[in-house]
Amino acid sequence: MGFARMDPGVTCSPHHHGNSESGVYLLRGTCRFQFGENLEQSIDARQGDFVYVPPFAIHQEVNLSSKEPVEFIVVRDSPENIVAPVDR
Repeated sequence: MGFARMDPGVTCSPHHHGNSESGVYLLRGTCRFQFGENLEQSIDARQGDFVYVPPFAIHQEVNLSSKEPVEFIVVRDSPENIVAPVDR
């Protein structure tokens, strides 16, 4: 379990978390989660929303604000912080 922060306007590189399931709870801001083999699907999450990321799910987070950070709590079912980059 941990706290994460994305600065305004940041887009993370596409990645997955291996065999780990992830749960994300947004504390602040608005974040777009793009997902799918080619990042062809997306959902927007806001303060108070939960997002589930299944094992090996390719995804990318986008802070939709150019002025405000996104802050969230992330919980994974693995003691390791697995982040596997994916070329897109």
